Amino acid sequence: GINAEYGYYITNNLRMIFHLLLLLGFVHGTLTRGFRLCFEETEGSSQCQGTRNSCSGWSSLPSWTTGFRDDTDNRGGGCNYRWKIEGHKPMKKHEYRLCFQETEGSSQCQGSRNSCTGWTSAPSWTKPFRDDTDNRGGGCIYKWKIEQRRSAVVRKRLVCRICFKETEGSSQCQGARKTCSGWSNSPTWTEPFRDDTDNRSG
Repeated sequence: GINAEYGYYITNNLRMIFHLLLLLGFVHGTLTRGFRLCFEETEGSSQCQGTRNSCSGWSSLPSWTTGFRDDTDNRGGGCNYRWKIEGHKPMKKHEYRLCFQETEGSSQCQGSRNSCTGWTSAPSWTKPFRDDTDNRGGGCIYKWKIEQRRSAVVRKRLVCRICFKETEGSSQCQGARKTCSGWSNSPTWTEPFRDDTDNRSG
């Protein structure tokens, strides 16, 4: 009868919805794998603008962290930066790298505005980027992400960490100038680095 047919259609529709949800869950689980980078600014000065706490997409579907803007100058306060790497079911036949991007393009943002580290099979630093923000208009917008690619090498220890290094040594560059995060299987932040750039040279 009509009720029986109606019940049949509902049952079939529920089955299709259930299978679709399972498929979406599988696809989502497949896409959200690998490693991601998280950034945090902890001082909270008005010179530290945009998103102060964000993570990139997972390396299986890479996307940038949300933009953070550094506009340090002669006002009191600075920006405290720290980073960490998180892992979720990384794939054995892959290798990884970290990429950095500065997108405002002010003359105060100097050096390489878009560069990546070496892949994990041959790790190397990103190219140097120099923040020289001061009382001039403009600032520097920072973003990071992690990428992956297939590799013939099967790695048994699938963990990553991020390392940071400041090389100019100006008194405006404070805190930890060389630090690494914890490994991704037990993620911890790098030691904080503080940017207090202003009209002083350096």
